[in-house]
Amino acid sequence: MWRSSLAVSLGTGVGTLVCVGGATLLVSSVGLHAVKAVVKHRQAKRLVACQPCRATGYRSCDICHGEKLMLCRAPVSARSLKQQQAQSAATQPEPQVLCVCPACGSTAKQRCLNCLGTGKALPEEAGVASA
Repeated sequence: MWRSSLAVSLGTGVGTLVCVGGATLLVSSVGLHAVKAVVKHRQAKRLVACQPCRATGYRSCDICHGEKLMLCRAPVSARSLKQQQAQSAATQPEPQVLCVCPACGSTAKQRCLNCLGTGKALPEEAGVASA
C-alpha cells in the first residue's frame, strides 16, 4: 500500500511543528522560571519589616476591634415579622444577640493586607521613607 506524497508531507510538517512547539514551550517555561527566581531573590533582598502589622503578618480585627464577638440582629420568623409589622416598630426595640465576628471568625486578628501575612514588605509599601 502506498502513501500519497501529500499525506507524507503533511504528516511530517505537523510532526515537526509539534516538536518545535514543544521545545519552544519547554525553553520558554525554563527561562520564565529562571527570571521569576531572580526577581524573587532581588525582592527578598529589598524587603523590610512591615510597619502596619509590626512584622507579625496580622492586625487586630477592624470589624470587632479584637473583641471576637459583636452585636447582631436575632433571627426572626415570618410569623413574628408579620406581628411586628402589625404593631408599631417604635414601641418594640429590635432584639440583639452576640454572634461570632464574620470577618475574623472569633480569632480577633485579620491578615495584614499590606504584606499579605508575610510580615515583610517593600520599603515604599512598609511605610519606610526611602533615602
